[in-house]
Amino acid sequence: MLVSRKATQLAPRLRRYAAASHTGDQFNEFRHNLATGEWVVFSSGRRGRPQQMPAIRPAPPLSSLPAHDASCPFCRGNEHETPPATYTRHFEGSDRWRLRVVPNKFPAVMPASAHLETDDGRLHGSGVSHPAPNLVEANEARLALESVAAVGFHEVLIETPEHNLPTALADVSNVECLVTAMRSRGREMVAADPTLRHIMYFKNSGPKAGASLMHPHSQIVALPIVPVEVAQRQRHARQWFLRFQRNVFEHTLETTMRQRDAAALASESGGGKHRVVFEHDDFVCFVPFAALSPCTLWIVPKRPTAHFHLTSDAESDAFARALHQALRCLHFGLDEPDFNLVIRSAALEAGAFSVFRPEVFFRWYCVIIPRLGAGSMGGFEFSTGIHSNSSFPEDDAAFLRSVDPDGVEV
Repeated sequence: MLVSRKATQLAPRLRRYAAASHTGDQFNEFRHNLATGEWVVFSSGRRGRPQQMPAIRPAPPLSSLPAHDASCPFCRGNEHETPPATYTRHFEGSDRWRLRVVPNKFPAVMPASAHLETDDGRLHGSGVSHPAPNLVEANEARLALESVAAVGFHEVLIETPEHNLPTALADVSNVECLVTAMRSRGREMVAADPTLRHIMYFKNSGPKAGASLMHPHSQIVALPIVPVEVAQRQRHARQWFLRFQRNVFEHTLETTMRQRDAAALASESGGGKHRVVFEHDDFVCFVPFAALSPCTLWIVPKRPTAHFHLTSDAESDAFARALHQALRCLHFGLDEPDFNLVIRSAALEAGAFSVFRPEVFFRWYCVIIPRLGAGSMGGFEFSTGIHSNSSFPEDDAAFLRSVDPDGVEV
């Protein structure tokens, strides 16, 4: 197994990335992400600003830990410490599990069966009464309510029995199992409760990313409401389509690939300034034009599809391969960084909203955000909603393209 360097020894590639000040004059620019409506200010000069705050002591990298931790509830042999599995994949020809999906022991939402129901068919929790989520009218009624029962599903995907195996270092077949499990559980959640409005798929890796356990795991949360950020992003994409008669994600992919091709033609070496990290037959991985933070990656399908749980088997496997490659680029290029991963899927439209076919104007996609200690929210960001990034996407993409996904230094 490939093992990361110790946290106290910064990888040569990471040192080169940290030292890269984007040579030349300082350059500031506001950039607009057409797909999301977000604005980002890029300020190369801010990279060298003085720092007086002491750095937080980093946790040891996952790959430096033992393969088994007797105190970890996700390790093999501690299955009794989690609720019964809702989905299990075994190693071929063996009864040993390679992936387990279990209900979160400390859930943000719970199935309707876990809530108390009153005589008039209303659910309540924490002393507050709410409309029962199994009523058809509940979807419209929620828009006028201050609170509803936190009904839904919250599950944890334990990706491997090995405590110290980062997703990037796992075999691609492990990632295929993970993606398949996410899709399968998403489908079953939708079938189990027709009043669900959104399904979140995400992974917090490392303490900087908000993970409370080091063992490799991801999560799925199915919600009875559409979160504001999800609604805003989808509304923005719909308005873009109505204005320009075109899917904004199709436009983003076309523009990104056109810039790559133009950069290749302009450079004798076949490279140049562009934001594509790699392209597969079905997916493109790139740094967004207005990335919120350094080395943020998007993986976007070429085929128009809005809901992750509706992907085909072939597309699911293709996404797993692209995800595996992207994670390895970040792992070896940035010396096993903490990161957040989110699959942004369209809301589950119901009632009057179902007349809008989201696949026409929206597209599901994956975002990976390395937590490098840069791009944190401060007063500027909170007061304006505009993120500040000192690292230009074109430079980040060039750096990640130079990383060998097999971890070989060049």
